[in-house]
Amino acid sequence: MLIIIRGLPGTGKSTLSRKLAERLDAVHISSDNLRLKLVEKRTYSEREKMMVYEKMIENAVEFLRRNKNVILDATFYKMELLEKARKAAEELKKSCILVECILSEEKVKERIAQRDKNKDESEADFQVYKKVKSDFEEITEGHLFIDTSEQLESQVSKVLDYSKNFGGDGEAVDTHISQIYFVNGLVYKIKKPVRFTFLDFSTLEKRRFYCEEEVRLNKRLCPDIYLGVVKAMRHFGGYLFGEEGEEYAVKMKKMPAERQMDNLLARGEVTARDVEKIAEIIADFHQKIAVVRDKRYGNPELINTQVNDILNHIDAIDKATGLGDVVKAALNRCGDFYKKNKSLFAKRQESGFIKECHGDLHSANIVLAEKIYIFDCIEFNPDFRNIDVASEIAFMAMDLDAYEREDLSAVFINRYLGITKDKGASILLNYYKCYRANVRAKVAAIEYAQNPNVDSAKKITKYVNLMERYSKLLS
Repeated sequence: MLIIIRGLPGTGKSTLSRKLAERLDAVHISSDNLRLKLVEKRTYSEREKMMVYEKMIENAVEFLRRNKNVILDATFYKMELLEKARKAAEELKKSCILVECILSEEKVKERIAQRDKNKDESEADFQVYKKVKSDFEEITEGHLFIDTSEQLESQVSKVLDYSKNFGGDGEAVDTHISQIYFVNGLVYKIKKPVRFTFLDFSTLEKRRFYCEEEVRLNKRLCPDIYLGVVKAMRHFGGYLFGEEGEEYAVKMKKMPAERQMDNLLARGEVTARDVEKIAEIIADFHQKIAVVRDKRYGNPELINTQVNDILNHIDAIDKATGLGDVVKAALNRCGDFYKKNKSLFAKRQESGFIKECHGDLHSANIVLAEKIYIFDCIEFNPDFRNIDVASEIAFMAMDLDAYEREDLSAVFINRYLGITKDKGASILLNYYKCYRANVRAKVAAIEYAQNPNVDSAKKITKYVNLMERYSKLLS
């Protein structure tokens, strides 16, 4: 973490910085101290000041690279200097916090006079103060102001409290629809003001609504992880989370990434019993959640349309892999199965198998820790979660197949069906597995179209091959 302590000469920056450095076990880099070391005959010229700031930031980068907390203690009278420091921190994926020390001019005068008597390392007299004040640029972005006439311990506490609720851009994860901030064991997710064919976060009211939906839906399976919706205020270097702000954020507990199921699968650390437990949780979940009676969801025509949507991306698939004809052949087999079993799809809808499911059930959304956490339900589009339970379990099974763990895929399905006795799901399983591989191939094709790369092409190949395999099992 980088903390910038700015303010006019005599406002108590160094006193606060030293105490903070002691409390945080941080490296304290002072412009006054650095200037004394670098410049024998000090003129405080613009060139001299720029040299000192450049050296400060250079030193800060060295310590940040070593994962040290750093406190920069200087006037930082220009916005461009603050931006350089912020950019340096963000390039290293570190948070950057801005604190501004303020004090009445009368008290500044007193402090500077006292400082002269004590031979402080700062050489800035009151004339320097007035000169810097005339050049001092106000910062329009939100940040923390500290009145240094208060007790030092109170000043330190305010900075520490601020840091506990501050999410820095440098440590944030950016997706095409969200910004995710990690703050002291918590996660805050802000929805971007975007609109696509499948979601609409374009207004503040919609973002608030979908934050609340995300919490509501995920509390069904993760009640102790999803904590609620809070406000987020844009500040220099990131967001301050709490009761005030112009945006909304989902507040969650942070889960251990090393226990995320996709990472465990890659390391070969997922057991059959782990998968059985997941099947038991999902079976219980499906038996408890409400049936969706709205005929828009789960109707055969909609399902068929969703399966064939991949044709809109066939050019990207062909360009990346040359497997366009394989996709079309798989779709033809799916189409034949759909025609033969259209009445079964309709019966599933009539019999109450269309439910408000998780919608995105795969290993990257499961954590195997002291208990099993299944998170990140689809909140942004009911079309993707108001689905046949057979489609839900097919996603998990397909994902396990994609990791070449067909043994675990079979364990999952057998345990689920053993509990639910859902015979119709077993008939539709390969169709829905083919659809789920289809969706994954489509997403990879979209990624490839935006940024052609080998990894996306490999994903397309993997999921198209699964489509072909599943479609050949249809009868």
